[in-house]
Amino acid sequence: MSLERPPERATHTSKARERIQKRKTRTQQVTAVSPSRRPRNAQLAPKGALRLPKVDMKYIRPLLFGVAAFLFMGMLIVVVGLFSGTETVTPQNAIWIGSDWTYRQHSDDEMNGLVNRLRDAKIGTVYARVSELNFDGTWTGIPSQRNRFDEVESDVKNFVTQFKAAYPEATLYGSVHFRVDIGPDGYRLNKEAYRVTVADFSRQVVDNLGFDGVMLVVEPVVGNNNTDFLDLVRRVRSAIGEDVLLALAVPPDWSPEDADIPKPFELPTGTAWDTDYKKRVALLRADQLVVLAYNSYLKTASDYQNWMAYQVQTYATVIQELGIDTQILVGLPAYQTALPAHDARVENIETGANGVKMGLARAGDAASVISGVALYALWDMTDIEWELYKQHWLTP
Repeated sequence: MSLERPPERATHTSKARERIQKRKTRTQQVTAVSPSRRPRNAQLAPKGALRLPKVDMKYIRPLLFGVAAFLFMGMLIVVVGLFSGTETVTPQNAIWIGSDWTYRQHSDDEMNGLVNRLRDAKIGTVYARVSELNFDGTWTGIPSQRNRFDEVESDVKNFVTQFKAAYPEATLYGSVHFRVDIGPDGYRLNKEAYRVTVADFSRQVVDNLGFDGVMLVVEPVVGNNNTDFLDLVRRVRSAIGEDVLLALAVPPDWSPEDADIPKPFELPTGTAWDTDYKKRVALLRADQLVVLAYNSYLKTASDYQNWMAYQVQTYATVIQELGIDTQILVGLPAYQTALPAHDARVENIETGANGVKMGLARAGDAASVISGVALYALWDMTDIEWELYKQHWLTP
């Protein structure tokens, strides 16, 4: 059909009829060539455009059905996995990192290098150093300067933001440290003012600094049935709220009475928590208990492995009996010798991992409450230590 402007209206009827007849003739020609109903794949492109080859749906339709069935089965598997209640086999391991990361700025490449290392090592929980309660009730910063937390606060915030951007699926705890036996007051865990100070600072760790939770490190708590420690934990939990993660670093039973393990003469008596007190601590609504299973004062690797197995079996049994969902992680020593408490030839990643495995075997069904291990600490982890960790813990 022509797109030219039509001529002006004619005055003679014969010319009008001629035009009408020509249109009818063209319409009849098109109808004779084309079917009465336009097929779905009819060409809609202008004259001269590329024509697509005709597709025979008789052969394509089974292929499309097969692809659709495959996609449906894949989706079904994912959905079933989400609701089946099965967890990944890999335990949720952890690591302690120091102020060399939280008090200093690092490039994105450096942060990505750390995150890649953690992912490769199946470490999904990090306890990052925030501060320690000083002898005068202030919070520490950089010792060579004023040693006040406001010196490093902005750096800690930047670390949290950068780490979460690089490793969003990880759980990041801010570690808050409280030495109970320093300062002019001597023992200070029973002082209400200090409890308030620790609780208030713990809340700031989450609200202002942006951590996912608080790792509370109170040392030493070696005595059995220490109610001052229980009171402090309750106050911290109340300050941060029920929905915020709380982890507790707990001491091992250094000299358990009911185990065939040497009792080093350097350790005083009563350096073990009984079962009832362990249960009282576990019921404080902490999300994690991390057993600091090192500084044993032991002299042989075999004694240390048995000692480690005892810690694992004991805590696993306690949590299973309570029927609570608190996670238990076991500390693995990866730091330099500090005699007389820690001999790295005796306490190390290899002997520690072997001891944990022994304890899991002894714990039987209760072993399921042990979530993983917590490496102490990043600042002393060399390539050799990383390989030992992979070989003795990650390898089945």
